Amino acid sequence: MGRFEKKIKNRIEDEANKLGNKACNFEEWRKDNRADLAGFSETGKSAKGGAKVAVKAAWAVSALAAVLIICAAIFLLLPSGGGDNGVSDDSINSSAENVRDITKEEFEEIAVKFPFVLGFEVSEGTMHTGQDGLPALAEISGNIAAEKTYAVIFRTEFGAGYSFYGKEDYSELAESVKAGEYTVSYGAAEDGNAVTLYLISGGGNTAYLQVSGADSDAVINFIANGGIF
Repeated sequence: MGRFEKKIKNRIEDEANKLGNKACNFEEWRKDNRADLAGFSETGKSAKGGAKVAVKAAWAVSALAAVLIICAAIFLLLPSGGGDNGVSDDSINSSAENVRDITKEEFEEIAVKFPFVLGFEVSEGTMHTGQDGLPALAEISGNIAAEKTYAVIFRTEFGAGYSFYGKEDYSELAESVKAGEYTVSYGAAEDGNAVTLYLISGGGNTAYLQVSGADSDAVINFIANGGIF
């Protein structure tokens, strides 16, 4: 599964959090659009927050919008509430209107709990909020830059638990070590793309980190040393 397909899948899975398992089926949608997805390519770059982000082809955005519209239509016909794969707190959901840019103050709060985030080259930071507008889940995307550049996605919860897509994968990590003041469980992701998952716990706080391509020992030292790779 390609990177862009994963983004579409994540968006659909997020929508399914509140719609229930019958709301949409990504695999069926993927099969129907396999030819178009195989031909997808990035066509340009645009500046966003000082970082370069991919410009997505119009057909793909339209296709995703159509799927989400179908999900919304089905939602109107369903009883209220989500399924077992949904958000664990009814006051929280991950619909587009409940996602905003992370604030400077929120990033600083995260950095107090997890100083190694200061070692990221951040390309995007978003905050998922509850229906009351309170922070629920922070998500930071970017890179660790050393001799090579490694892509990272960092997540941490604010307040009540938040069931983001792929969270269950962090409960099955086989290896566990101490990294400074943290306990780090880690293991390879199942997608076969050299991605390693790290569940980081310390001081009553938990973070979820995925890193592409980097050596696990180096990442653990990065965590323990406060962002020095």
